[in-house]
Amino acid sequence: MCPRTIWLDHGVIRQVGPTAEVIRAYIDAVDEALIGETARPGGSTLDQTDAIAVVGATLHDKNRRATSDFDYGDVLRVGLSCVARRDVEYVQCSLTIRGDYGPLFTATSDTFDCWRSGPHDLECVFESLPLLPGLYRVEVQVRHAATLALPLPRTIAAFRVTTDLSAFGSDSLVGATKSRGGFLAVAYDWRVQTSAGEQVLAGLRRPTIMAPSRRR
Repeated sequence: MCPRTIWLDHGVIRQVGPTAEVIRAYIDAVDEALIGETARPGGSTLDQTDAIAVVGATLHDKNRRATSDFDYGDVLRVGLSCVARRDVEYVQCSLTIRGDYGPLFTATSDTFDCWRSGPHDLECVFESLPLLPGLYRVEVQVRHAATLALPLPRTIAAFRVTTDLSAFGSDSLVGATKSRGGFLAVAYDWRVQTSAGEQVLAGLRRPTIMAPSRRR
């Protein structure tokens, strides 16, 4: 509702200007900090007061190299380091890839009958990222038999898709209007039929042939 906004960082003015620009700069700074944290050895740390704590997250490519930069269609391996503070039953973990405007897709594990107290490591492999260039967040939810309510997703990491937008079709309507956070890349075209005949508008193409994705 306010046309102008001031971004304060520990009492220091970082930026003053139109609200949309200042909020975007703030979100970009948060995302960059999260990517920097993800890129450090050991990954990000997320402490939870629940019976299960997610204490580390790492992102790797298909060759298990740690990275925060991916191309369209790349393999994304997400590693989670968890600690069960006591024995818990019926544990289930969900990972969600989120853009600026909401969740895009989710992978949910099978239910583990019992986790004994101690460390537990998980890996989720997204075998082909169907994403336009942009920045994305990885969110995690861990549920178990003693969870009283649906836990809120927590952001544990972030990554970029760096494929040049021109690879998807430089005249694409999506390319001209996409959000800074990107979104799913689904190939399409438009055909308009008028009294003057049929007109084909530039659509979106996938730069590589994408195999059907599987999640585990």
